[in-house]
Amino acid sequence: ADVVVVAGEHTLSAIRALIDRGNWTKARTVVTGGARRQDSVLAGLRATAEREVVLIHDAARPLATAEQFDACALAARGAGGAIIARPVPDTLKRVGDDGEIETTVPRDHLWAAQTPQGFRRQLLLDAFDSPLGQSGSFTDEASLFEALGRTVRVVRSGGLNLKLTLPEDLPVVEALLLARLARVEP
Repeated sequence: ADVVVVAGEHTLSAIRALIDRGNWTKARTVVTGGARRQDSVLAGLRATAEREVVLIHDAARPLATAEQFDACALAARGAGGAIIARPVPDTLKRVGDDGEIETTVPRDHLWAAQTPQGFRRQLLLDAFDSPLGQSGSFTDEASLFEALGRTVRVVRSGGLNLKLTLPEDLPVVEALLLARLARVEP
């Protein structure tokens, strides 16, 4: 359908120029984000067209596939909310302020949340407008839904959907993107 880009005020003109030069016909709307993720998502949500389902995606995950978006949208349509996630493969340790291991956290039933995250648009607007949505602080929209007792379905992430977080992540993501482009080129 359409894409709303949410950007920091200091990057708005650069983002608009990139969109114009790239001729990205679906990304025509650019809005200013807020101080917190939830403020930015709400600004983007309010700028979306009336759709049954909306998807929220972090630009820090440039490897997400069309199949992941489709699966997330389908699950969100049915359940009200859905996220792409993958089972946690690593052994997890809870570490104290002194740097010493306190305990090993069982990883059974633990999943690492990713984006896209999808929601029925009106349910997400209602969640943000709720007293908890207005006063709480949430790391993602699924956390807000969870706190409100709403259903969020997990869709297993098929493929690499790495997040660019640290400088050493960039060469890995670049190599994967180049390999993907090489497979697409005629």
